[in-house]
Amino acid sequence: KITSGINIDEDVKRTYPYNNLACNVIGFCGTDNQGLDGLECTWDYILKGTPGKITTSTNVARQEIPDVNKQEIPAQNGSDIVLSIDYYIQSIVEKYLKQAVIENNCKEGGCAIVMDPETGDIKAMATYPDYNLNDYFSPNESLLNSGWDKLSTDEKNSAIMEMWRNKASSAVYDPGSTFKLITSAIALEENIVETDNSGDFYC
Repeated sequence: KITSGINIDEDVKRTYPYNNLACNVIGFCGTDNQGLDGLECTWDYILKGTPGKITTSTNVARQEIPDVNKQEIPAQNGSDIVLSIDYYIQSIVEKYLKQAVIENNCKEGGCAIVMDPETGDIKAMATYPDYNLNDYFSPNESLLNSGWDKLSTDEKNSAIMEMWRNKASSAVYDPGSTFKLITSAIALEENIVETDNSGDFYC
C-alpha cells in the first residue's frame, strides 16, 4: 500500500572492457547510451533499438489511476554489428605505434592501419595518443604532460575533442607518398625496372 518513497528502476549502461583498445574507432556513448563519437555514433540508429514505455491513465494531479488501461511495452534490443578488426592485430599495432611515436618524439602523434590486401578488410586502425573509453572526458597522459593545467576551458575542450579524433580516417595529408607504391608497382609489372636496383627511383 506504499504510494510514494524510494523506487528502484533497472537500467543499462554501455561499458568497454578493453578500455583504450581501438578507442578512436569504436567511439563512446553518453549517459543516456546515445552514441556520441566513432562507430557508436555512426551506427547508433542500428545499435540502440527501441526504448520501452508504460502507458496509463492519470488524473489532473498526474497521479496514476489504477485501471485496466495500463499497458507495458517492453524495450527491444538493437542489432549487433561485427567489425573486421582483429583484437590481437589491433593490440600489436597499438603497442608498436605508441613505441614509435615516443621514440621519434612525434608531437602530432601517429596513426596506423592494417588492411587485408585481398579483401580490403581493416584488421587494425590505431591512433596514438589514445584514451580510455570508460572515462572519455578525462585527459590522457599526453595532454596531462603538455601543460593541461595552464589551458583555458575552451582550450581544454578543443584538446579533448582532438584526443577523440580518429586521425587515420579524418586527418588530411598530401597523398604523394602513397602513390609512390602505385608508381613502383606499375614499373615492376611493366618490366620497366627490376627489383633491388638502386637509383631506379629518386625521391
